[in-house]
Amino acid sequence: MSKLIVKSTEKAGIGQVIGEFDTCAVEVCRLAGRSSYTVKVDGVCKGISRATAFEAWQWVINYFNIWTIEAPEVKSKKKKELV
Repeated sequence: MSKLIVKSTEKAGIGQVIGEFDTCAVEVCRLAGRSSYTVKVDGVCKGISRATAFEAWQWVINYFNIWTIEAPEVKSKKKKELV
């Protein structure tokens, strides 16, 4: 039962998988010179090639047995006070 933290599963990007015992960084990126996408786990390419970024994220979800997908926390911006 793992959790995926990513902005969107519709396009390429970087995410984080939080499992029961460890965490790892995952990235879905477009292959150079091709129209397909690949998956990197902790910077190591897994040799997975999918037609769309969504299909690559689905592979990540199945591979890590992910139960929940969350968006990253948005950092609040502090306003400067005028004196």
